[in-house]
Amino acid sequence: MTGVHITLGSVSLGTLRFSDLLPVFADELRRLDPDHRLVKEADGWDGLDEETGDVRSEEDADELLADLQDALNGFAPDYVYFGTHPGDGADFGWWPDLDRVDEDRRDGSLDSGDELPEDAQNGSLFLHVSDHGNLELYRRDDGKWSLLWSCV
Repeated sequence: MTGVHITLGSVSLGTLRFSDLLPVFADELRRLDPDHRLVKEADGWDGLDEETGDVRSEEDADELLADLQDALNGFAPDYVYFGTHPGDGADFGWWPDLDRVDEDRRDGSLDSGDELPEDAQNGSLFLHVSDHGNLELYRRDDGKWSLLWSCV
C-alpha cells in the first residue's frame, strides 16, 4: 500500500442517508484507488437496475454501501478500521480498533511501552504509549521505525 495515506477521523458525520454517504464513501475509495470497480459503480449509480430498468431496492443501496466500506477496510493500516465511530453510529471514518489493541497487548501479540526497542525484527509492530496515554503505532522495516498512526 505504498503511497496510501489514511488520516484517522471522520469523513462523514450526522447522516445515515444513502444519498449523502454514497458520494463520500466513493470519493474516499477514489482517493485510495481511482480505478477500483466500486468507484465506477458508485459513479454510475442512478437507482435503476441496468438490466431491467427497474428501481433498485433499499437492500441494493445498503449492499453497495457495505461493499464500499469493505473495500475501504482493505486499505486500513494495522489496528484501524473504516466504519462508524464507537460512540456515534452516524459518524463514519477511520478509527483505531482500541478493543483489538487492548486484547493484543494483553495476550502479548502487540508489544508496547514508552520507548521504541532498538533490537526489534523487521515487520514488528510496536505501540508507543506516552505518559499522557497518547498512542502511536509503529512498524519496523529496513531497521527503522515508521509511524503508522497516532491518536490522542
